[in-house]
Amino acid sequence: MSQVKVAVVQTNPKLGEIEENLQKTILFAKEAGANGARLIVFPECSLTGYCFNNREHAEKHALRVGDPWNKELLETSKELNAYLIVGLVEREGSNLYNSALVIGPNGEQTTYRKTHLPELGVDRFVDTEEKPYTVIETDIGNLGILVCYDIRFPEQARVLSLQGADILVHITNLPITASSQADLLLPARANENHVYVLSSDRVGEEEGYQFLGRS
Repeated sequence: MSQVKVAVVQTNPKLGEIEENLQKTILFAKEAGANGARLIVFPECSLTGYCFNNREHAEKHALRVGDPWNKELLETSKELNAYLIVGLVEREGSNLYNSALVIGPNGEQTTYRKTHLPELGVDRFVDTEEKPYTVIETDIGNLGILVCYDIRFPEQARVLSLQGADILVHITNLPITASSQADLLLPARANENHVYVLSSDRVGEEEGYQFLGRS
């Protein structure tokens, strides 16, 4: 992997306010791109918010990959010649997922759906997808994607590293009680696998939950 400049963006998404969250994402991406970033990472559920009260509430605001909002991010990625990683509650058919969407400047897209689901926020209501972990090959290096609670399970990071990941990208909504994850688990995953780890957490408050930041 050659040297690459990255940006980890720490935002305060508003629950269910898709258009506002999208436009802020584009604004921050352009700021990062103007400073030379080729990889720009946003938090878990950065487009939709996280603390939905029930499945019906989440379904109302879930996003389908390929819809018009997606085209705006594809255009931004192409304009900046940068890879964007955003979080969303994704809808496919009747299923809901807590997903990370990786968008490339040549129009390529890959979705990773969170494996390990705690009893928090939208993770109480989303589905899991049983697919093998795979790295995403890009012209800036191989990316391994983890969403929030996934980082607590060393096996996932290890599998991605053994597959050749150069960077483990972790998007999260860590609450203020989870400082040990930032202090201990993220450095551990980097050290035990000899890879770079990027972690983007949100800030602010949503439905009574306060978030840590510490990206």
